Amino acid sequence: MARTKFIIWSLVFFLWPVAVFSQVTGSLRGTVRDETGAVLAQARVGVQGTALRYETTTSAEGVYYFNLLPPGTYEVVAERSGFSSLTYSGVPLAVNQKVVLDFTLKIRELEETIEVDAAASDIEVARADISSRVNQRTIAALPLNGRNFEDLIALVPGAKPEPAASQASRVSIFGERGAAISFVVDGADNNDAVSGGPLQHFTQDSIQEFEVITTGQEAEFGRAQGGVANIITRSGGNQWTGSSFLFGRNDSLDSSNVKSQKVPRLHRRQWGLTAGGPIRHDAAFFFGSFEVLDEDRGVNIDRSRIPAFILSGIATPSSREDFTIGPRTEGFRGLFRIDHHVNQSHRLHGLFSRSRDDVSGEISSPIAGTIALPSAARTEKQESTALTLRETWSLNGDTFLETSFKWVDAQNGSNLERHNRLEPILLLLRTGFIQVGAPFGGKNRRDSQYAQFAQRLARYQLGRSGEHQLRFGWDWNRVGLSGFNEITNDVEYSAAFLNPNAAEIMRERFQQLGFAQSAARFFTLSANPGGNLSLDMHNHDLGFFLQDSWRIRPDVTLNLGLRYDYASLFDRDKDNFAPRAGLAWDVGGNHKTVVRLGWGLYYDRNLLAAAATVPELGGVFTRSAFDVALPRLGFDYTDSLIDLVITSGFPTPDGKRGPAENPSYVAFAEALRKNPFALYELLGINVTNLSAPPIITADNIQQFSGLTPQQAIERLEKTFPGTDWEFFDVPGGSLVGNRVLSFFPRGPLELTREISKFSEARTPWTRAFNIGVEQQLVKDLVLSVSYIHRRSRDLLTRRVVNLFDVRPGHPQFGRTVDGGPRINQVTYDGLINYDGLLLELRKQFSQWYGFHASYTGSRARDNLLTGNVGSTFSNNNHPELDYGPSNQSAPHIFVFKGIADLPWDFRLSSILTWRSGNAFNPRGITDQDGDGLVDQRDTSQSRNTFRTQPFFEVDFRVEKTWHLSEKHSLSVLAEAFNLTNRANVRNVNSVSGPAFGTPNNFFAGREIQLGIRYTFGNTRF
Repeated sequence: MARTKFIIWSLVFFLWPVAVFSQVTGSLRGTVRDETGAVLAQARVGVQGTALRYETTTSAEGVYYFNLLPPGTYEVVAERSGFSSLTYSGVPLAVNQKVVLDFTLKIRELEETIEVDAAASDIEVARADISSRVNQRTIAALPLNGRNFEDLIALVPGAKPEPAASQASRVSIFGERGAAISFVVDGADNNDAVSGGPLQHFTQDSIQEFEVITTGQEAEFGRAQGGVANIITRSGGNQWTGSSFLFGRNDSLDSSNVKSQKVPRLHRRQWGLTAGGPIRHDAAFFFGSFEVLDEDRGVNIDRSRIPAFILSGIATPSSREDFTIGPRTEGFRGLFRIDHHVNQSHRLHGLFSRSRDDVSGEISSPIAGTIALPSAARTEKQESTALTLRETWSLNGDTFLETSFKWVDAQNGSNLERHNRLEPILLLLRTGFIQVGAPFGGKNRRDSQYAQFAQRLARYQLGRSGEHQLRFGWDWNRVGLSGFNEITNDVEYSAAFLNPNAAEIMRERFQQLGFAQSAARFFTLSANPGGNLSLDMHNHDLGFFLQDSWRIRPDVTLNLGLRYDYASLFDRDKDNFAPRAGLAWDVGGNHKTVVRLGWGLYYDRNLLAAAATVPELGGVFTRSAFDVALPRLGFDYTDSLIDLVITSGFPTPDGKRGPAENPSYVAFAEALRKNPFALYELLGINVTNLSAPPIITADNIQQFSGLTPQQAIERLEKTFPGTDWEFFDVPGGSLVGNRVLSFFPRGPLELTREISKFSEARTPWTRAFNIGVEQQLVKDLVLSVSYIHRRSRDLLTRRVVNLFDVRPGHPQFGRTVDGGPRINQVTYDGLINYDGLLLELRKQFSQWYGFHASYTGSRARDNLLTGNVGSTFSNNNHPELDYGPSNQSAPHIFVFKGIADLPWDFRLSSILTWRSGNAFNPRGITDQDGDGLVDQRDTSQSRNTFRTQPFFEVDFRVEKTWHLSEKHSLSVLAEAFNLTNRANVRNVNSVSGPAFGTPNNFFAGREIQLGIRYTFGNTRF
């Protein structure tokens, strides 16, 4: 009969017209016994929460079960004829928590009810995954730099924060890319399908709690190989509650951590409101929250590392480097939530949310080890609006159905307010590379629309084989993506690169010649048919899962699941079945020692950032082209980095030279080395000013030489056979000069054509195993030890797949094996190998304090050179050369966070972080594979063998509260971020030479923040 009912409800499940995504509710189960230990059948058990009450009776085995309960605090009562009733009050239930609460009823001698205050469970005995839960008290009390609760994710065991990284990759869990984390809010997907990371951001005060499942997640969590952040927002209740707050910082209270340098500018204000209460008592409630951020921040660059002539602006097109420019952020977060308990069978939830971030003056460079100056600042705009609806239907005491819908409209873009052509300049010096002029990446915009439907059917079933908590569900996600790119070009200057006095020589060149100097130019051209630069693509994700939490005996629970995912844009990949298995053994059955064992296969999502560069999938691709501009006919070309790499070869200790990238240009380079005016003489041009010879273009060469541009080209190519010359006009113009003489060391434009393709469709995946033990030492104090083993494969990368596999100097170097254009292909060549040991000691908040301490020791290796989605390789033909310690690796990480309530309503809290320094490589200064790009690292050395000094930071808060009345309070607080003012390194010089490894950019020094907060209703967490 039970099986027939389940089949019927399954049909209802499929036919129900709307469709939750992931587990945001919890469950409560237990056994009712008498004093002798005998189970009590037909005992009545009730659970009471805010406007919610359910009742059930125990089975023949004395077991009761409640599913899909919203997180909160409950009162649970058990009673049976002939026994005194027993009530547990204050039973906490967290997100995705499986609480076990057993009852022992005494024989009734009098009419009495026994009430007991319940404490939160120290250990979960039915889950095999490894997870960390952060409650509202912790979120509200800890000193979060920026009041971004998502930063707490970086503090969980196994996580490594990446504060310098982009939104999509701020945290790496167990060596995975940050983009591989899935963010779930109120059961609905909250992921940026383009680049990964959270799609929307929420205020710290709007979050009730969240859990981070770092590995071993059950089958209902899909499209995430790097962990799950499962977040729930606050709801209203029968009591009116609210708060208002203001936090502020000013550089007058701060300290500089760069020697002999002033404190960077800082003005920051963050303020907001929250309010919640009843719409209809015991039935409908609301909660609203918003927050506004206004920040103006200077940059923490060590200016002593930058030559004075660059600081003066002489090498910047605007003639000024304005160090008053720095990141300026204007942000908004807001939400409004309604919960309606229609009756005992139906609950409704609605959430409207909006977030916006406008960032200008963001200064960073995508080129490792490069210092970006203020003129290279970029802007970023992100905004999104979302609506989530969910209904929970209690079909009977054992079966529940959740149905959900979410809609999101999001826009983001870079440098959208720029009207002029973006032409970043890279100044290449042995003492470090410096970027000025403009940001890399150009102007682009991405508009996305999301629609999500999902359902989950949950059923509790008790039979001869044990207890089963069955869940079966499906979800469908549609993403539409549109937008555009604008092409850009960049210029690289590198005069006298190996000269010990190179900076002085470069200064003289800029004073004498301005920007019309010999330079390498990399420019982009549309590779789409017809030159189109618009983006238009759609993807549909469909997923199914079946999960069973099977309690085969009172102390052993098996978590068995199977998930399947399919993406329409990658429709050739149809075999993504992901089994999951876990075991939780409650040793001795006393809930004090639990052994956890888990194994699973986890598929990620194919992020659209890579697909959006493939025209055949609806993306837009800009191909790179390369020339060497000689506006003054190579007078200043000799010994530039381009000369050393391409035409002359680097000097060797024996007085000779290494191989040139293109031997056809050796004769040309030698001619200029002997006589800087060789090309002027070859073309018959008289030079009167020997320190600044004339600029020659296609428009004036006949005036200077009597030769037409074509005749001049013919003379050059006849004199230097095998070379390619042109008076080239870069599309959009170039500050080096228009229609100046250029040569093309990788062949003329028709030979450097490049197209973008997608390789065979696959999906990135991880196979993971974990084993560990969790032990309650004393009440509220738990120690856990876990071992993690993960192998990730088929990660999205990018490489040119049809180059000849030959060394520089070979006639086929840089040519394609088929004679056609270069095929720049999105591939699945990435891999990660991770093994880690986790030690964790946590004390739940009780008496007057609580803390959490963890240590992670790990070995993480991969071949993801940039660490991001679409990572490229040093050598396109040999991805294996980049295998080594991961960019995300940190062999040792220690984190401590704690809260203490002191007399007179003082509260202290702190976060302490220590971790191994970031890994880095010596930069490459040659092109070893002929793809037209200088290698990102020196491949003669093993990858990531160098590290910065360890990162260490202490954040601290002291807060004092005055209770103005029973329901009103006022708090003032002071926070110190980087209390010890440590100079934590953000960036180092990675160019081989005497300055290699020298820090040039730092994270902020000590910053002091003051705040005031008024609350009414629940005044203390």
